[in-house]
Amino acid sequence: PARRYARVLWNHGSGIYDLFPSKGGGTRGGLSGSQAVAIDWTDGDDALTTKEYAMALQAAAPATGKRIDLLHFDACDMAMVEVAAEIAVGLPVDYLVGSEAKVPGDGLDYRAVLSWLCDHPWAGGAELASFLVENYAETYASSWPEGVIGCVIHLTGEKWPLFLATVARLTAALSSTTDDGLWTAVQEAAQEAYYSDYYYPENRDLLDFVRLLREKTAGSFPAIAQTAAEIQDLLRPGGGLVVRTAATGPLAARDLGGLAVFLPTFSGWSAKYPDYSQLAFAVTTRWEGLVTRLASP
Repeated sequence: PARRYARVLWNHGSGIYDLFPSKGGGTRGGLSGSQAVAIDWTDGDDALTTKEYAMALQAAAPATGKRIDLLHFDACDMAMVEVAAEIAVGLPVDYLVGSEAKVPGDGLDYRAVLSWLCDHPWAGGAELASFLVENYAETYASSWPEGVIGCVIHLTGEKWPLFLATVARLTAALSSTTDDGLWTAVQEAAQEAYYSDYYYPENRDLLDFVRLLREKTAGSFPAIAQTAAEIQDLLRPGGGLVVRTAATGPLAARDLGGLAVFLPTFSGWSAKYPDYSQLAFAVTTRWEGLVTRLASP
């Protein structure tokens, strides 16, 4: 048995979406609320939903007596707070690694990863996770002009529950406000927050959203600005929640955290994503209430 364990899921990914290219070149069904990754073209285009891989991870620890130190999604669009929150239930994984943007088809440079492991046999999860995102950025720095971004999240430290509680506090204040000025600031921040994949413009960089919200509310709504600043501090690399973010090209030119959140601004989203309300992040933070109000005509 090994001293530490890392698991990598390498294939297509789509965050909270279930839309993959089928083997025949078309698309699979429509959009649903299921998060999915790792499509299996040999078995009816089946894929793992968040509930499926989260349950598998939660069952693995007691069954094997081993924790997973690191889970890496070598797949597009999987670095989302909704994904992280689902995996964090039961704390089966210490560090989550992924990208909020598109990932080149070749994925990680696995030869470099294995070489690094040979040279650093005593490395812990945080060290390996940091190397993964740094090497990922280095690998595609000159060959992927649209830029890549990778993020490491610490799920078992004290900062994760603090992050959820602070987001819940912000969500409650924003969802219930009757102040038109504040609500205008929220709408503008949501619309201006950065998204890195044009297929999924609803996936907005959470750090960018709270930064914009803080800037827009600093003068007139200091309590909101302060809460946004607290979340901003947690999302910055080194703040205890996000261990490392590495980006290239256009994605390095903006102050991004590398962790996306579902932030649609179109009405009718709940009909397309009916399962969203059942996700751990939505339940814990009441984010669905904010999203519902933002998407109202």
